[in-house]
Amino acid sequence: MIIHIETKVVNFLYTNTMDTKIINLELPPVLPHGWKKEVAHLLGIHVNTVTNALKDGKGDTYERIMKCAKEKYGKPSIK
Repeated sequence: MIIHIETKVVNFLYTNTMDTKIINLELPPVLPHGWKKEVAHLLGIHVNTVTNALKDGKGDTYERIMKCAKEKYGKPSIK
């Protein structure tokens, strides 16, 4: 899975404009032990909610979980 995260970088050398960089993140094939608990804590939801959302594989909560996991454990993809 790939997610696009936009970061704003200010270029102070020449102008005061905002540049946008897109970083593609991929989840590793195996996430570390305790990742569900950590993501649940960061999102302020119960671990069972994470488990149920992953079983369903769709919905707003599922998307939030995947985005959080990619931001925390994802690695930049090389293309």
